[in-house]
Amino acid sequence: MADSVVFNGGRLLPGWIKYLGTAFGVLFAGFGVSRIAAGDVKISFAPLAAGFISIYTAGYDRKFVMDEAGVTKTTSFWDWRKKTFVGWNDVRSVTRMPGRGTRIYFRVEASDSRSVLMEFKKDQAGDVAEILENHLDSGRLAAAGV
Repeated sequence: MADSVVFNGGRLLPGWIKYLGTAFGVLFAGFGVSRIAAGDVKISFAPLAAGFISIYTAGYDRKFVMDEAGVTKTTSFWDWRKKTFVGWNDVRSVTRMPGRGTRIYFRVEASDSRSVLMEFKKDQAGDVAEILENHLDSGRLAAAGV
């Protein structure tokens, strides 16, 4: 029996690539700001955009966990984290969404009208189905398509 299913969404970059991407982002953004200070606004847009996109991409992560307590989606950007948790008692319904590529999606709707879109790998479908069957009754499980 699967105790929990964890999936890290987004880009799973090693630490050295994150720091290298951030360094390049700071350099590009700094060059863009220096072009603005020099009065050359036309040349500043591309390096500013490349710098900010690089910094954002290097610091963004998503993590999806489905376990005995409920479902948790954690979105993080460097040190800022947003955690959304829905316990099994609060789950109103689970709907399986059309998958893309190697991913499957489940929308978990809570009784207080919150919803969490969960993302997992297709090879984790059996573990996800097992956890859903253990924690949801047939009425809430019907729309999940598992």
